Amino acid sequence: MISSTTAQDVDIQKVVATPVANQQTPAQQVAAKQETQTDTSGFNFNGHHYPLAWFSGSGYVPADDNIYRWQELPNHFLIERAGSAGATIRELGVGSKVVIDGQTYTVFKVLSHVQNDENAWNILTSQGATVTWQICNATYGSNGLATLTLWFAA
Repeated sequence: MISSTTAQDVDIQKVVATPVANQQTPAQQVAAKQETQTDTSGFNFNGHHYPLAWFSGSGYVPADDNIYRWQELPNHFLIERAGSAGATIRELGVGSKVVIDGQTYTVFKVLSHVQNDENAWNILTSQGATVTWQICNATYGSNGLATLTLWFAA
C-alpha cells in the first residue's frame, strides 16, 4: 500500500517531468540567441550591411555590393553611387550612427558638392574625423570630374 505522502510525491514528479508546451531546450535557446545577433563586420547603418574590400590608387571603385577601404588612407571609405551602398548611403546625416567592423561612429559633418581635386584631400584630413567616406555625385565640377559628398564621423 502506498502512503498518501508517497502518492503525492509521485504526482509531483509526474507534473515536473511533463514538458511545458513551447518550452525550448538549452540548445534551442542558444541557437535562437545566435540567430538574433547582428553582423557588425563590414560597414553597417540603418539595417544595411555591406562587406568591406580594399581599393588602391585613384579612379572608380566597382559598382557592386562592397564598400571600399582606401589603402592610401585606411580610415576613408569609397562608395560607388551605382553600387548597392550608393543607393542607401545618402540616408546618413549629422547624428546618424554607423558601425564599421564592430566600432560605432556618429556622423558629425556632411559636405556636398566638394570638388574632386587635391583640395578634397585637405578637407578629408582637416576635420578631426576618426572615419570618413565619400560618394561621387551626378553633378560635375569645373575640372570635369564628378563632385563628391563627404561624411565625417567620430
